[in-house]
Amino acid sequence: MSAIRDPEESFSRHVLDSLALLPTMEKHLDVSHARLVDVGCGPGLPGLVLAVAKPEWKFTMMDAQAKRIAFVQESAHKLQLNNIQAVQARAESFGREEEHREAYDAAVARAVADTRVLAELCLPLVRVGGYVFAAKGVEPHDEIQNARGAVELLGGHVHDVAEVDSQCEQGARTVVVIGKIQTTPEKYPRREGIPNKRPL
Repeated sequence: MSAIRDPEESFSRHVLDSLALLPTMEKHLDVSHARLVDVGCGPGLPGLVLAVAKPEWKFTMMDAQAKRIAFVQESAHKLQLNNIQAVQARAESFGREEEHREAYDAAVARAVADTRVLAELCLPLVRVGGYVFAAKGVEPHDEIQNARGAVELLGGHVHDVAEVDSQCEQGARTVVVIGKIQTTPEKYPRREGIPNKRPL
């Protein structure tokens, strides 16, 4: 499920990158038994790694591709994780379902999309008072500036852009922290494919 074949590089790139999000997440989440959703989880990153590190947190792993969800389910079984639920779904549809809309303490996303798109896919899933944690590369400030209007429209506020303890060739990676300060308007997220084609 990954293009990286070298075990050491894979461990550093994926596992350590995922764990590097934890200090920032723990700083902001004020509930001991948090409910989180990993949006566009792919082969389970960062959610699977975080689920191992934080067994008291409950994770819904969501991805549109069945083979990725099957991999996550198999991995969770092999790791004997009972705090993982894997769901095949498009984020646009998932965010409109009553069971999931504004039901999570936090959403996390890694290598998924531009922040404007992430805001539309993630904020509808997060309760007021919760957070979106978006893993980004070096210096995402121009991207964040361009996304502020979309974030505010969807009920959020860019709370922080924090460096994390993970390096790439360009320097320290970052995590964008978006706080949910008011309810997302009912018309968001828009129908499947539109957030990517026409970002807010």
